[in-house]
Amino acid sequence: MRTKNRQPKIKLLALKTRSFILDIFFPSFCVTCKKEGVFLCKDCKKRIDIFKTPSHFPKKSKLEIFYCATKYKQDEIEKLIYSFKYQFIKEIKNELCEILMEHLKISGFKKNSSQVLIPVPLHKKRLRWRGFNQSEILAKEISDHFDIPMITNVLFRKKYTEPQTLKQDRKERIKNVKNAFLCKNIEIIKDKEIILIDDVLTTGATLKECAKILSKNNIKKIIAITIAK
Repeated sequence: MRTKNRQPKIKLLALKTRSFILDIFFPSFCVTCKKEGVFLCKDCKKRIDIFKTPSHFPKKSKLEIFYCATKYKQDEIEKLIYSFKYQFIKEIKNELCEILMEHLKISGFKKNSSQVLIPVPLHKKRLRWRGFNQSEILAKEISDHFDIPMITNVLFRKKYTEPQTLKQDRKERIKNVKNAFLCKNIEIIKDKEIILIDDVLTTGATLKECAKILSKNNIKKIIAITIAK
């Protein structure tokens, strides 16, 4: 019993030690003004335009409501997301999630007992390269904040695709992710409201393809949450 009681304290100590070491050897700097101590200082955060309402997809889409915190074409957001995804700075999740939580609060997002979170999956090859799935990290933060279960064993990426950012044409983006996903263990999502989580929406091709696959099962509805568009 004593061992079990000590485990949370040991885990907390390990996290604090890791944070201390990172602060010494890899100090954080604001991505725009380079102020030391944070990845996004208060002054730079004030310049970010956070959306106050959710959006709605066209009726033909399997997706219904779309919660997006802000626009991508802002210097602060572009640099945060680039550092998160391509410089592999996982700690930036805190700044991104703070922005996202503010949007969800002011836009009227409400949880319910039928909701489950599903992060857009990465192909195994890209997961090995990056070392983590950025969408899963964001989903975990949302899960902890709202106490909504996160599911990672239903939606899978079966086809390795080039990053959507390399595809400038909308038709190319749609073709790039066509038939890229599959579902397993579908009984888990029966009669559930699916919340798809991704970092950025551009044309919406990836989210729509995920929704198309998920909607073939007995679910209530599908909504989406992203940091930017």
